[in-house]
Amino acid sequence: LKAEKITNDVLTIDASDLLARYDRACYLAQLNRIEEAKQELEIVLREDESGFFAELIEEDEDLAGIQEFKK
Repeated sequence: LKAEKITNDVLTIDASDLLARYDRACYLAQLNRIEEAKQELEIVLREDESGFFAELIEEDEDLAGIQEFKK
């Protein structure tokens, strides 16, 4: 998948890019690669000091299949 490759390339350059990591989690969830998506989201939530991504996860339909990240 082209989108996954792009996010992988971005993360190779900058592993701390939380938006790229979040996008990768969304792509993985859409591909039904749930465990990999969960791992990415765990990193995003751990590193996100602003709480931005925690709020985004709540409303993101791409992540609907990953219930433990919902409040």
